[in-house]
Amino acid sequence: MVETPVAFGADGALFGMLAEPNAAPLRSDTAVLMLNVGGNYRIGPNRNYVKAARELAAAGYRTLRFDVSGIGDSRTEAGFTGDSMYRDSATADVSAAIDMLAARGCTRFFLMGICSGSYLAFQTALKDARVNGIMLTNSRLLEWDADKSGPWQSRMQQYYKSTRYYKQALLRSEVYARLLRGDVNVRGIAGRMWDLMRARMVRAWDRWVRHAPPREGVLAKFRHLSHRGVETLVVMSEHDDALDYVEFHLGPDGRRMRKHRNFRFVLIPEADHTFSTVHSQRALIGVLRDHLVHLHERCEDARPSSTTPAARGETAPIA
Repeated sequence: MVETPVAFGADGALFGMLAEPNAAPLRSDTAVLMLNVGGNYRIGPNRNYVKAARELAAAGYRTLRFDVSGIGDSRTEAGFTGDSMYRDSATADVSAAIDMLAARGCTRFFLMGICSGSYLAFQTALKDARVNGIMLTNSRLLEWDADKSGPWQSRMQQYYKSTRYYKQALLRSEVYARLLRGDVNVRGIAGRMWDLMRARMVRAWDRWVRHAPPREGVLAKFRHLSHRGVETLVVMSEHDDALDYVEFHLGPDGRRMRKHRNFRFVLIPEADHTFSTVHSQRALIGVLRDHLVHLHERCEDARPSSTTPAARGETAPIA
């Protein structure tokens, strides 16, 4: 595995680290782009991107972990503000990275991101038809429209646990001792639960009573990408609050997307939002690697054999 610093984009304003296999196996036409998490630069939270990039490169893929404008070693554009990492303008930086990798011979592009990085991956895939796959991890938001979604999106900027976690916690006796000591933010948790329930009630009212289109377009956008042929992997920490957001749109365990062959939903137990433990990091990297290998093998299986008439340019006889 070889790592090379690269500058690209207009006037070389963007900076990243490209990891490539020593040899040139068949998989090297596939590039994995790892997108910034909040204000973290290209190493990712807890150095997750460094570890994942090197392991995927060792498995034969090219991996690019880079900084979008205003983060890390990439230049800051005039008028840039770091108030929100959910900004659509950064999709142009991702497309510039795809341009650079295409010039190096890559033909397949997969975007990977944790939290706000998954937002950027999702939004770029909707805009750039060259994206072949997205790997979204612990997504707290995938579209930004505060006027439509109101307090639901704002509440997702506050960190709690998933509803699944709180239901399981009610079965543990030590939780009640913490409640009595005042160690649990009951008001905050209740507020999150109420906003989630209210969002579900509003959606049901719009659908069954008003017969109005949904205010959120996340599910429709997932289906659009699936019909376009984009391979989608959604990875969630089982107890992370982002699971509530994703399941609000896609249903429990992503069941509203199950009929789509190019969609996968994976839960990782005992992992926090940014995979801070070695165990959870290994689990995440394993899921990413196995997903890419599976897709590569599926593509190989779909290619016609060189011994078939079609592969030789001949017409098969009609039985």
